[in-house]
Amino acid sequence: MKQAVQLWILIISLFFLCVSTLMIFENRFRLLNFKNVKWMRFQPFWLFLNVLFCFLLLLPTMLQIPDQDVARQMVFDTLPCIPEFLYSTEIIVPSLNPILIIVPTLVFIIVIFGQLLTFTVIVIRQLSSDFGASVLSENSRRLQKSFLKALIWQSGIPILYFVIPACVSMVTIGMGIFSRPLNNILVAVTSLHGAVSTLSMIFIHKPYRNTVFYWFTQRRQDTTRIVEIQPVYSTNTPIGPYVAN
Repeated sequence: MKQAVQLWILIISLFFLCVSTLMIFENRFRLLNFKNVKWMRFQPFWLFLNVLFCFLLLLPTMLQIPDQDVARQMVFDTLPCIPEFLYSTEIIVPSLNPILIIVPTLVFIIVIFGQLLTFTVIVIRQLSSDFGASVLSENSRRLQKSFLKALIWQSGIPILYFVIPACVSMVTIGMGIFSRPLNNILVAVTSLHGAVSTLSMIFIHKPYRNTVFYWFTQRRQDTTRIVEIQPVYSTNTPIGPYVAN
């Protein structure tokens, strides 16, 4: 039961990461359509529905977790070339039915990233059309376009490091392909998400880039700079001891 809760928290965290990325693009859309009263009223319900969707999507799998002793033994009998350490490691088998894993994953990808793609296309069209010119000034449009390009590049990282490995995993599970080298590659690619996201944020967004470059260049020069201290001369004459009459 403990492992099931940990697995549930891990998957929910990944779901919320994708939803937070979606909210960034929705925020760009909302700034351009602030006069759209219907969307302004619907937006809180939209956010609530996405959060609720993340929880409900896991219910079929979490409610049908099999007996772990039996499930682990079936997995050990099915998978070839299992390392020895896995026999003594506490692992959890979320389901013996691949459909309960494949279908929720594909539904999540289609729903969440479908919305993300929709907001992206709408914002790009609005910024490139007369609609954007009537809402924003030329300088604001230029800044919005630059920021949107940076967001697209940065949002492509979760797609590259989460969505593609997840799709490959679902395909291999559905086809009954069990390749340990392929699984290791997918896990390694997914684990690089944090480092690549941090580096992309530094190189894509100019304020972060300037700050980091300052810390590695200007700050180093400041610490090695020699400061010449000029001697201070006093024009005051020494005062002797005061003697009272």
